[in-house]
Amino acid sequence: MTESYMKFWGKACQAQSAIESEARWHPAACHMLDVAAVALEFLEQAEPYIPGVAANSLRYRPSIAFIIALHDIGKFSRPFQQKRKDLWPESLGAYQPVAETPRHDTAGFFMLRDKFPNIVQSILPELMERERAAVMRAVCGHHGRPPEEDNANMRQAVCKTCIENTGAFISDIREILQPVPIPVTELDVTAFAWWLAGLTVLADWIGSNEDWFIYSPDCKDLAAYWPLARQQARHAVAEAGVLPISPRLGMGIADLLPAGADPSPMQSLASTLGLGETNAPALILIEDQTGSGKTEAALLLAHRLMTEKSARGLFIALPTMATANALYGRLEEQYKKLFVPHESAPSLVLAHGKRMLSERFLASLRSGRQEFVPVGTPDADETATAQCAGWIAGDRR
Repeated sequence: MTESYMKFWGKACQAQSAIESEARWHPAACHMLDVAAVALEFLEQAEPYIPGVAANSLRYRPSIAFIIALHDIGKFSRPFQQKRKDLWPESLGAYQPVAETPRHDTAGFFMLRDKFPNIVQSILPELMERERAAVMRAVCGHHGRPPEEDNANMRQAVCKTCIENTGAFISDIREILQPVPIPVTELDVTAFAWWLAGLTVLADWIGSNEDWFIYSPDCKDLAAYWPLARQQARHAVAEAGVLPISPRLGMGIADLLPAGADPSPMQSLASTLGLGETNAPALILIEDQTGSGKTEAALLLAHRLMTEKSARGLFIALPTMATANALYGRLEEQYKKLFVPHESAPSLVLAHGKRMLSERFLASLRSGRQEFVPVGTPDADETATAQCAGWIAGDRR
C-alpha cells in the first residue's frame, strides 16, 4: 500500500512555464511527516509545559507528534484529490468528480472517529469517546475552525480505497514514531486539547513552507524520508523565530528610562512588588496619572514574570489600531532590552488587520534569522528598531 498512498498529493504548485511542464507537488504522507517532525523538534527545543503530562513529558513527545501527524488524513479523500485532476491518484480509478464537500478537515475527523477509533484510543486510553473526540477536533480543526460533526456526502467522499490507503499510512507512521499511551485524564483533556490545537496550527504553519520543506514527488519510502524531514524541521524551527528566548538577567527600571531619569514611586514599586509563588499566576493592575510611566512599569513587570515565572513572551492588547500603532512605535526600541543580547532576534508583531499599512511595521520585516546587535555598536542603526520574521507577518494565525 505504500506505493499507493504515496500517490495522494498534499501540496502542489502549477507548472510555471512550458519548460516546467509538470506541476511540483508533495505527497500528503510526506507533508504529514513534515508537520510531525516540526512538532517533535519544537517539543525537544522549546520544552513547553504540556497540560496533563507535565511529568516525564520527554517520553510522550513522539506520541504527540504522532497525533499531530494525523491532522491531514482527510486529504486521503476524493473531494480533496479531485481539486487537481492532473494529480488524481491511479488507485482511485478513472477521474470522477464528486461533491466538493466535506473539506479535508471534516473528512479527517470522520475517519479518526468512525473508521480508526482504536488508533486514538490506544494513544489516549484513559479518555472516554466524547473526550477523545475533543482531541480529534483540536487536531483536525487546524485551519482555524472545528470540523463539521457530519456531512451528507461523507460516504461518497471517503471510499473504501481512501480508507485502505489511510490505514496503511497510519500503520507506517506508527512504526516510525513508536508512540506510547499518554496519561491524559478527564480533568486535563480540555486544557490538553486547546494546547494541542495551538501546536498543530504552529507545526502545520511551519511544515507547509516550501522554502523549508522541499517537495518530494518521487518519495517511495516514509521511513527513509523521516531523517530528511527531521533535518528540514530542525532548520525550519530555528529559522522561524518561534523558540523561546532567554530573558536578560539583571535588568531594572533604569534600563527602560531615559538616561539620568529617576523612577516614579509606582515604577519603584514595580521593581520590588512580590509576585507570589513561582508556579502561581499573577494579576497586577497599575493605575496612575498620565505620564507617570505605566508602560515602562508594565514592561518591567512582564520581564519579571519571564524571569521569575518562566513566561515566554509578551502580548499587549489595546482598544484601537491607532493606539496599537502608537505603542508599537514606543516599544520598537525597548523590547529587545528584555532579552539576552546576541541569543536571537525576537519578533515584535503588530497584529491588527491593517498592520501592512504601517510603514514602521513593514520596515521591520525580515526573512531568515538575524543576530541581535546592541544599541551603540557600529551596525546598530539597522538593528536597533523592531524586527519581525517575514513569515510571521504574512499570516495572522
